[in-house]
Amino acid sequence: MPVITRDITVDSVGRDELFAWLREPEHHRRILDGAFASVQSVGQGVFELQLPLSGSLSHRLCYELERFDQEHGGRRVWVRTLGRRVKGTLRYSLTSLGGGAGTRVTLHLDYSPGRALGILVDRLMLRQALERASDAMLQNMADALASE
Repeated sequence: MPVITRDITVDSVGRDELFAWLREPEHHRRILDGAFASVQSVGQGVFELQLPLSGSLSHRLCYELERFDQEHGGRRVWVRTLGRRVKGTLRYSLTSLGGGAGTRVTLHLDYSPGRALGILVDRLMLRQALERASDAMLQNMADALASE
């Protein structure tokens, strides 16, 4: 299973404040806009996405808020990803930096590209597109929080 891990520091926003912000489904729209070629809301916390791969190629996937947990002192937001070659789990993990310095947000995506052809597609273009989208999602989150 391929794994993508990215992180960003969101300055001057506490872990609990950021966790509360992520619990709002409409805020996920702001995270996804611009990271994907198209974002359509199909339910509360459920979005259909078009991921640009290369040239005129794109890939459809579904982003569905699944659960929020505060177990073991951590704060995590779990998202299910659905679609051909991208079925898996995306997780936002929040870590307090202490002293009001901000919060470290780690985006962790585990997905299954399928068998031989899927693995080839993943290596040639899907993984890079998902990495770009993950970076853009984290930057969108930081920008949205900075503007509030």
